[in-house]
Amino acid sequence: MTSAAPLEVLAGREVFVEFAVLGDVMRASAIDAETGLEAAATGPARGAKALIERIALRKLARLVAAQMEATAHGTRGGRQV
Repeated sequence: MTSAAPLEVLAGREVFVEFAVLGDVMRASAIDAETGLEAAATGPARGAKALIERIALRKLARLVAAQMEATAHGTRGGRQV
């Protein structure tokens, strides 16, 4: 797997993006409907909403790619907590 998974990994997948603003901070959460995987990014509330969304989507793409690779190799993917 490459360190930066391209957004093409998410092509054809249903992805929900949710924005929440609390004070001076905006949080974008990207959720893959099929797997339930979620990635989030935060930034200044007055910043570029599209940039925060893109960061969350790229993080989600990396998680989905890791899970797909792990499934192909028969191992558990993702970070163990």
